[in-house]
Amino acid sequence: MGGSIRIPSSQCGLYGFKPPFQRVATSETSYESLGPMARNLTDMLLMQNVISGPHPHAHSSLRPKLDYPLEYAPASGMRVVIDHARGIGPSDSEVNQAMQVTISRLKELGCEVVVKDLQFKYQGDFPIWAKGLLSTSLGMMIEAAAEHPDDITPYVREFVNKFQGDLGPRQISEAEQLQSQYQRRIQDEVFTTGFDAIVMPTMLTPFVPADWYMTNEKHFVYINGKKQKNTWAFMATWIWNMLGRYPVMNVPVQVGKENMPLGIQIIGNTFDDLTCMRLAAGLEKVTPPLFTGNLKPNLDGIKVR
Repeated sequence: MGGSIRIPSSQCGLYGFKPPFQRVATSETSYESLGPMARNLTDMLLMQNVISGPHPHAHSSLRPKLDYPLEYAPASGMRVVIDHARGIGPSDSEVNQAMQVTISRLKELGCEVVVKDLQFKYQGDFPIWAKGLLSTSLGMMIEAAAEHPDDITPYVREFVNKFQGDLGPRQISEAEQLQSQYQRRIQDEVFTTGFDAIVMPTMLTPFVPADWYMTNEKHFVYINGKKQKNTWAFMATWIWNMLGRYPVMNVPVQVGKENMPLGIQIIGNTFDDLTCMRLAAGLEKVTPPLFTGNLKPNLDGIKVR
């Protein structure tokens, strides 16, 4: 789905880092990346220092190895763009409140904060990205689905079936064109105009069943107390899988209703991991720890009041 590090990090109140493609040795597909998750930024950085760097058996690994310091300069003076991801889908009030808390904390740190709509949108763009994704070697899941249909989850089956038969070089080209459009817009409106980072929600609702879409009956989420069925438009993560050279990390904000954590994404410029970490380190200093006392997610079921 695009977000296999940031989504569980957001839902569990963790720091989770999706490094730029090639920072950690992985496959040759630029939509993929491997990264760490941890309860605090220091532990996450320690793990990232272990796994990052070139590997002799992986062509897709950058030299030289980037070392991640454990301490960073204050975030004061950083310029940050806030994008509420309105074009992805409706957001729960808990997410909106967490974004306002984040804005307040950024200002407390001495950051300049500007709200912009970078025009990311789910309708039309998500299918283009998905077809491009499945037209790469990752599309081998189509063969696996055909050979072992009962061994894959319903959401993977739907994802494959929805786009099967409409894949190939043309779809890769369309995805690359979309990638270029987003790249130009992000650079023109953010990074070439003096901004250091983008901040946006990771999830548009935290109220997702732990066994989401493991069966057809579980294909729903709650947004503002209402059950939304048959939707994928509650994750604001896939954009940065398409734009795989940007460092992106989930940073926990707070615990909301039903003791569900809420997180935000910090996006640095291409391959500028350390600026991303600098802002995350600043936010960690002004964010109360999530894992204290009885602050544990309610795993017995979501009861939105």
